[in-house]
Amino acid sequence: MRSNCLRALTAFILLFAWASTAEATPTIVTSPTSIDAGFTGSVQVDIGNLAGTTTILRLYVDANGNGSIDAGDTAIWTSIIPDNAAAWSPAMPSDSNGTVGAVTANVRTFSPFEFPYATGDFIWEAEDSADGSTQTTTFSVTQTPQVQSVTGTIIDGSNMQPIPGALTV
Repeated sequence: MRSNCLRALTAFILLFAWASTAEATPTIVTSPTSIDAGFTGSVQVDIGNLAGTTTILRLYVDANGNGSIDAGDTAIWTSIIPDNAAAWSPAMPSDSNGTVGAVTANVRTFSPFEFPYATGDFIWEAEDSADGSTQTTTFSVTQTPQVQSVTGTIIDGSNMQPIPGALTV
């Protein structure tokens, strides 16, 4: 009887030790999930299930549009955001909620120098500082409709004559 209790207690301790070291994967949600190139506001990024005291938030160009970070995808923006810490700079996102283990960051998009205004597919990645676990979500920037056109004549550079029926793409 005593050896059965000892085995059960050992199994419980091992199970508890394993469960307490298991990695938690962060969650990430953006609002909105897509903007147009003329958007002037903030993208709210909600990150949850954090075990660490900081998250690293990155934005990648999704070069092939498959929604996964691949070798050809480049990180174009990175910010380190402490959980429940005041902003140290008004230009940097900070945690705007009071929940431990969760970060809400508002990424401003008012200047092309602070956010990629090129149209295309992007991937947000959140990394937990406790164990390096990551989670991603897709994001897109669409072209802003414009009322404009381009007109002109295409000239042959060798004889400076117009090329009839020429099209540009």
